[in-house]
Amino acid sequence: ENTNMDPNHPQHSNLSRYAKHSQRESIVAYLCYIDLEERKNYLDVNVHHCDELKLVYFSAREGKSHPLEVIVPIPVEDRHTIARLFSYFDVLVHPTTGTSPNSIIVAIIDDDSTNVHYRIKKGIIPPTEKDAIAEDDEDLIE
Repeated sequence: ENTNMDPNHPQHSNLSRYAKHSQRESIVAYLCYIDLEERKNYLDVNVHHCDELKLVYFSAREGKSHPLEVIVPIPVEDRHTIARLFSYFDVLVHPTTGTSPNSIIVAIIDDDSTNVHYRIKKGIIPPTEKDAIAEDDEDLIE
């Protein structure tokens, strides 16, 4: 059993209710919630459940002036293909717009409560001018 879960935490039972498919899903959801709410101090953290993908996900914002983000917690031991990750765009709904999100934050979570976030965007994003200049400079150095 994971020692990082606090059954007395106010959100514990709520998160367990959303994590319908396994105890592991409940643990990962709880660790992600704690990271967003109490470590990163995200605002408007809400939990959602997607029956089709059988997963819990969150909506939250990094700060008052930041947009609402979609965050999907994934256990570190899970193997995900690119197709699986991009299926999130076809199924998940952005809570504000009611449409597919433009980007999703994947939170890869380990039992020791380590959280690593990766932003996945639809399609290929062209590099900024600054990135293009940096790449040209690296070519010159080599």
